[in-house]
Amino acid sequence: QKLTNQAALSGTVDGGDGTDTVNIDATGATGQAFAFAPFISFESLMVSGSGASDRAGLSGALAFSTINLSNAGVSVAAGETLSTTGPVTITGGDGADGVFNAGTIAGDIALGGGNDVGSGAGAFAGALDLGAGANSLTLDAGGTIAGPVTFGAGDDALSNAGTIAGLVSLGDGSNSVTNSGALNGGLLGGAGADTLDNSGTVAGQLALAGGDDSVTNSGTISVLTDLGDGANSFTNLSGGTAAAIMGGAGVDHITNAGTLGS
Repeated sequence: QKLTNQAALSGTVDGGDGTDTVNIDATGATGQAFAFAPFISFESLMVSGSGASDRAGLSGALAFSTINLSNAGVSVAAGETLSTTGPVTITGGDGADGVFNAGTIAGDIALGGGNDVGSGAGAFAGALDLGAGANSLTLDAGGTIAGPVTFGAGDDALSNAGTIAGLVSLGDGSNSVTNSGALNGGLLGGAGADTLDNSGTVAGQLALAGGDDSVTNSGTISVLTDLGDGANSFTNLSGGTAAAIMGGAGVDHITNAGTLGS
């Protein structure tokens, strides 16, 4: 059985036997809170819409194994915590899905294919996998991601002003990273022209792999920068501090107005 709700409900809705689904139609919604108190004996939750900006506001310990997204998003308000009974709190499909977090998301997030969006200044307690597609992730100041962040094939963009503890893997494509926060687990590029503009800190590892990559640094890179193969460039601005730099096959250019080799 499947229940799709677009209005207010009063009383109790009992799904009974079988595998039952609550489908929240979030079309046109901008994060309004949804209450699950009336629902019992429902095993699956789906949030659907017409794009990542159509989002339902969810919180609490939900009695579903995961929250499934279908061309829609989920928002968690400041001071709220969202969890499910399974290890993956939010599961996306092949559409444009979104996660907007100002609170805490307790488990992993796996968004699948499509042009997905993630943002917020909240706490992501698990891993974040945005899957294939042209994905965008913005972690605002004060935001944290405890696990690894994985982008699949596609032209992805990461803007980080918070703290990411796990390794960021960009995957193949022309990817861009702007970091004014902390990439404590490091950054791994793939095949394609990757760009890093760092005014924060990078630790762990920094390896950009194949492609014509570009690094501009005015912050601190405390690990070896492996530019990989390709026609790469590394520009260390005044005030920038970077450890050793290694290139691969191809003609690389290094410009230094800061401190190298520290």
